[in-house]
Amino acid sequence: MEDAEMVDGSPKLFERKQAVYQNSDERYVIHGERYRGQQYSQIYFTRLHHMRNLLNSLVPKWKPHLPVHTVLELEEGKECIIIGTTYKHMKLKSSILDEYSKERSVVPLVKPHNFIHPDDHLILEDESGRVKLAGTFLAPSIYVTGIVVALHGKETNDGDFFVQDVLEAGLPPQIELPPGLRFGGVSMIISRINFKDILYQGVSLFGISDAFANF
Repeated sequence: MEDAEMVDGSPKLFERKQAVYQNSDERYVIHGERYRGQQYSQIYFTRLHHMRNLLNSLVPKWKPHLPVHTVLELEEGKECIIIGTTYKHMKLKSSILDEYSKERSVVPLVKPHNFIHPDDHLILEDESGRVKLAGTFLAPSIYVTGIVVALHGKETNDGDFFVQDVLEAGLPPQIELPPGLRFGGVSMIISRINFKDILYQGVSLFGISDAFANF
């Protein structure tokens, strides 16, 4: 490839240097699969499928007189059961767009001291759609995103689902430990103690293990 440069009013041609490049990433290419823009959709779908089968087996003992519908099959005023995954809409939840706006803002924005807001609400979604949950039975403060539940209620004239009762799948069966097996130690989970600040102040993290050595 050649480029032109003006020298003393006349073009001067020079050759652009070329670098030899060999593509070696072929071994990392995944063949036979297509990316559809939803990175974890198959994981969520599989979990909903298995958890829904479990909840469907529990519904006849819980509410045998009510039909089980999808979100798309809801009818106003008719009681039914829907099964899906909860999504917690949080107004103060951090967003990369908000962080970008803060960086370019002339006036410093006030950083919230928590992420809880009175307008937070729950949404239930399945493969057919999603619906906003209403009522006081299901408090947004005690639920998080990603819980598969069965809900008893009815659709309101506002298009929300008024929740009257909830059924959770519960814990899976626990695997029994082999007889005679004994634990050789204790596991400890530590959170929110600002490791970065501790290291900056010169305090050794080994002091934590010393403090719990007698447990």
